[in-house]
Amino acid sequence: MSDKKKSIDFLQITKDAMEHTGFWVDRPRSSVIRAIEMGFVDDVLRSWMITDVVMNQGRVLLKWEKRVIPLTDQEIKAQYR
Repeated sequence: MSDKKKSIDFLQITKDAMEHTGFWVDRPRSSVIRAIEMGFVDDVLRSWMITDVVMNQGRVLLKWEKRVIPLTDQEIKAQYR
């Protein structure tokens, strides 16, 4: 069997296994926080930001802190909308 054929077989076996068992994806913490923040209204985002995320069994705890300088409408639109 050629190396190319072995490689294709390995990839297919790996793909088939992932469909049954799932897989992990590594994402930057900041992108997860940004995705969560995007679900909140502008009035919250203007004055508050998420600074920490903690997994707690089936729940997610979010730590919010008040912004030193509130965001403008333009900043909210550029960052979240």
